[in-house]
Amino acid sequence: MEDIFEHQIKKHIERLKENSFQDFITNLLVMKHGSQFTPIRQKKDKGCDGIIENRTVIAVYAPPKGGLREFKKKVADDYGLYLANWHSKYPNWCYVYNEPYTAEMIKCFDELDPSIEKWDINHVMNIFRELNWAKKRDMAARLGIDENYFINDILKNVVDDLIRSGAKDTILLKHKRPVYIEDKIELNFDNADIPAALTEYAEALPYLAELKNVLKSYPDGEIASLKSRVIVGFNKLSGDFKTKMNNLNEGLAERNKNDDIYKYYVRVVLIYFFEACLIGKKAEGEV
Repeated sequence: MEDIFEHQIKKHIERLKENSFQDFITNLLVMKHGSQFTPIRQKKDKGCDGIIENRTVIAVYAPPKGGLREFKKKVADDYGLYLANWHSKYPNWCYVYNEPYTAEMIKCFDELDPSIEKWDINHVMNIFRELNWAKKRDMAARLGIDENYFINDILKNVVDDLIRSGAKDTILLKHKRPVYIEDKIELNFDNADIPAALTEYAEALPYLAELKNVLKSYPDGEIASLKSRVIVGFNKLSGDFKTKMNNLNEGLAERNKNDDIYKYYVRVVLIYFFEACLIGKKAEGEV
């Protein structure tokens, strides 16, 4: 099922037309392929909007309006330019379109050359999904999408990942009310680290509120599993509190440990459990 964030991305892409869509695809492929993608200037491009890995020429199409007849003519014209100017050096041709392809459109390609790569909006979305979280956030900002959609989506993904990879046996825990955070931070951090910990907590506050809303959509058993994984993982580590938090953050990020944005939101989850007094020393009077 498509989530709200991806739905927003898809709808914004579908609204891009002509040069705006080409600019988006150029940015997307630069993020995916880096130096292995060569953008081509829009003027005098001779039918080429970019080259992937020195093998595949792309042509991008997003008309303000039009029908099947216009589509067929444009594809045929663009393919003719590819054959005349690029085919001898670059063996692959890819057509990029910002809506779903119909059966008639697929037939149009196959009549020209069955080997033509056909990317419609669904393929474009698959490329977007493969980006790391920092690049996803950047692309969403370029599209003018409210960052709250991104925050909700990454928090949900973090929670899903932690639950999915957690232990089968869960520890059922009662909800504990948060205690005065300054007292708790002073109890758990060395004096030199207290200012930074207070700043980190203050910056995380808006995301903690969003995380609480995200967690409401999960069954109690899955939340118990998530709590268990965090608590058991924390208790297995050695060192002072700061070291244990940092190491747990790194360990829970797993395959995304090189994605700083993803790791930050794992940290938000840990701060949430710290605030709830499930990890770390408890302040006086905590129940």
